[in-house]
Amino acid sequence: MTKQTKGYKGVKIMKNIINIKNISLIIFISYILLSCDTDKKLSNEDKIKILAEIFSDKTKPNLFFKKCNFINIQITKPHSMYYNGKDYESYNEYVSEILNVKDTSSINQQIIENKNLKINSLKKLKFKFQNFEEKRTIDNCYVMISKPLFNKNEDCFYIIIQENGTQNQYLIKKNRNKWVVDKKFGLAIE
Repeated sequence: MTKQTKGYKGVKIMKNIINIKNISLIIFISYILLSCDTDKKLSNEDKIKILAEIFSDKTKPNLFFKKCNFINIQITKPHSMYYNGKDYESYNEYVSEILNVKDTSSINQQIIENKNLKINSLKKLKFKFQNFEEKRTIDNCYVMISKPLFNKNEDCFYIIIQENGTQNQYLIKKNRNKWVVDKKFGLAIE
């Protein structure tokens, strides 16, 4: 073998090494870009299914409101924003504290995104809706709710539920792939 042939084979081997490094780099960058997509947010349809799950749940503490009529009026903030010994003036800060979210802009962003969330989509899942409350009797029940606001991991959310004039706030958490009431607070009566 001549020196020229050895040099050619050396260049060829170097090119193969460079190509393997390039391919490895491309695979690594692709992996990073694809793993960034794991921050996929819950869709509005997912949120409706979660709401249906908690409102149909027959476990304790009970949020079994499927028997109730949902009112097409959305609650936009609670009667009182007092939590952990502090009275809040800003709804974003209040919900951020409850969800233990440091960045209030993420709560604000959800409020904006939730404008497209139609709570009355629960109708498709056999929940009853009407435009206003009729005269209350022992046999009827009326529920108004806020749109859910989630923490960053979307494994916990805050919601306001008003049943027959009594408003409560809830912190709902995911526990073993099931949504359960973690905390009930902020009782207010009309």
